[in-house]
Amino acid sequence: MLRFAAIAIAVTVVLLVAGTLLTCDAAPGARESMIWACGVVFLGSILGAVPLISGAGAAASAGPAGVSRFLAAMLVRLGAVGIGAVAVVLLGEVEVAPFLLWLAVSYLVFLIVDTAFALRVFRRL
Repeated sequence: MLRFAAIAIAVTVVLLVAGTLLTCDAAPGARESMIWACGVVFLGSILGAVPLISGAGAAASAGPAGVSRFLAAMLVRLGAVGIGAVAVVLLGEVEVAPFLLWLAVSYLVFLIVDTAFALRVFRRL
């Protein structure tokens, strides 16, 4: 889990650096929106990893039980990002359009990271 968290932090930093370079000339508030979006998706990714690592070993991850854990992880991730996004938008501290754009971009990038982590967990079993 620590390795996954380190990779998630590194991906977040890369997204923030790339986003800073891309939003230099963007609308006011775009950079703050990007930071909030990356943070929401990062937290969703970390929370989504919990069902994957909370199993009771190979017996709990074989067959349908393993698929259920994977689906639970994706559902937790989606729910956490959805609730976090609604909360940030309702706070009114961000520009909505750049926030939603960066939310989608970072969600897609983290989808790759989360899927790779899930495959690694299931290969170990």
